[in-house]
Amino acid sequence: MPHRVALLVAAAAVLLSACGTLSPSSDEAIGTPTTPTIVPYVSAVAITATPAAGASPAPATGPAWLGTGCDANELVTALRPEIEYPEFSLSHNYLMMVYHLNAWFVDPGLDPLADEAALGQGVALAQRHAALLSYQLHRVDACVGRVFDQIVVTVVDRDYNTWFSGSISPLDLPESDQPSDAVIDQAVELFSPGFMRSEVTASVGRGAAPAESCNWTQARARMEAVLGSGHPNAAFYYAVDDSGANVWGQWDGPADVDVFLPAFSQIGLELGCLHPAPDTFWVVYTDVYGGFQLIVAEPGEVIRQGDPQAMIEQLEIVYPQSVQ
Repeated sequence: MPHRVALLVAAAAVLLSACGTLSPSSDEAIGTPTTPTIVPYVSAVAITATPAAGASPAPATGPAWLGTGCDANELVTALRPEIEYPEFSLSHNYLMMVYHLNAWFVDPGLDPLADEAALGQGVALAQRHAALLSYQLHRVDACVGRVFDQIVVTVVDRDYNTWFSGSISPLDLPESDQPSDAVIDQAVELFSPGFMRSEVTASVGRGAAPAESCNWTQARARMEAVLGSGHPNAAFYYAVDDSGANVWGQWDGPADVDVFLPAFSQIGLELGCLHPAPDTFWVVYTDVYGGFQLIVAEPGEVIRQGDPQAMIEQLEIVYPQSVQ
């Protein structure tokens, strides 16, 4: 089919040359997914930005942290046991020489059924916990400040509704061993917010899950099983925001379309049973150092068709954008 051929050529060009590529034809597409207000990895501006002429998302010489004596993959592996939240994800990546440490966690203190009057209290709690976690990660290892320009934190409730998402520079975090509440409050103010909940969540008024559905814990476990071992920087997130239900995945691999596309479709199919049903599956495909190679988006309705070929045909390339 012409649409599939165009996509394969475009994806191959992106992966093999790390340059701008033409987006697939929209003649058969269901529609380009809306960029979510919550982006667990980087800001929406960074995702949709096109590199300057001659720039590469993944420099051939490797990331800048190679000269710091720190290893980002080893650092993330060492930091994960320090996170006390039962359900979380931690990963890293970089785009255009900006290095991100990405944390996502379920905060049991947030009530997905909170009414409008309680929203401000919930947001304040999420902000504070985001600041505390950032501080704790920063204090564990001095390499956090050497490697990462931004710590990006997304805080969700038990139904995966996001209450707060934002980023902060490690340089803006407290250095003391036991910072006061006032110092943590100052750190909260230094976050650059990406999202702050202002409306009741989608959980309010939602019906019971269908008997044949799966929850996020089950879907995530299946996705991780399909991906397999050997990906220390892999991550899967679920965040329900004002733009809908968004699943994010990140993993590394070679610049080879014949490796990426089968893995993408097989992993994505595991979302077919997820309730609440995802609107979009976003994937960040990196090199071994965490450098962006490709960002793609798949409409959830295509995933629920259960057809790998349809998933490939309807795949949207988000980054790199076309060179106009």
